[in-house]
Amino acid sequence: MDTYTRSQLAKLVRVNKETLRYYETRNLIDPPLRSRSGYRLYSQEDAKRILFIKNAQKLGFSLDEISEILNLQVNKKQTAATVLNKARVKRQAIDNRIEKLNDLRQAIDGLIAACEKNETHHPRPILAFFEEDRFLSDDI
Repeated sequence: MDTYTRSQLAKLVRVNKETLRYYETRNLIDPPLRSRSGYRLYSQEDAKRILFIKNAQKLGFSLDEISEILNLQVNKKQTAATVLNKARVKRQAIDNRIEKLNDLRQAIDGLIAACEKNETHHPRPILAFFEEDRFLSDDI
């Protein structure tokens, strides 16, 4: 069985060494075995789990959500539908964020267009629009 020190594993999975320590404190990975000289020794399974975590983060899952998903692997009573539902909930959250970002884009586009026309006759029109709060609603 291949084992890795903290530095080796961090380099292998492209994370900071402190990230590994943090994952341990969050119980996302099991505490590693120790060598006779006290070095932490990680396994290939630890590397796979960290890559799982990093890939889930890239998809927008928080560490709390990832922890729940990882617990589903242990709890065999949970079904694939549970994981599918978590993915659907995440998708809806992403859709909501996209909608808000599109609203922000429209507000910025309007601000840029108005500034280019200099509707305020202000020497720095963008500042005038920020002061007037014309382009942003509380929903954005």
